[in-house]
Amino acid sequence: MATYTCNLAIPANTNAGGRLQGAGFGAVAPRLNGGDRLEVVVTWAGSNPPDSVNGYFICAPTQSAGSNQCAPSPFMNGNNYVCYTRLLAKKSASGQQYPFGSFTVSTGASAGAYELTIVIEDTRTTPSAQWSEDPEFETTGG
Repeated sequence: MATYTCNLAIPANTNAGGRLQGAGFGAVAPRLNGGDRLEVVVTWAGSNPPDSVNGYFICAPTQSAGSNQCAPSPFMNGNNYVCYTRLLAKKSASGQQYPFGSFTVSTGASAGAYELTIVIEDTRTTPSAQWSEDPEFETTGG
């Protein structure tokens, strides 16, 4: 069982929101087997990081997913697909990173191509500021 970390950053001086930056999963989309985990860590690149941020995670097939890909997500809760999750992350001891919980690929998940849309929200302003990105990954199936 392997763990793949998605590293993204909220760029400095983007108080109104925008796109997350960073390598995500790296130059090549990872291929995950059942039992492998995805972790998301977001770094606040500017000054004055909030104590916590909301994270909204939406898993869906990529536009390039084949027509035979029937699973909307490789993540399951019992017999139900998990396509959306909301998590809260508190800033790390260094005060610049927000580690979110991990997502585990279900054992027996079918092969597929997915994207994990990540929206990070700072609720200190009204309306809240949001940043997003949608890194891709694949599952091997079996």
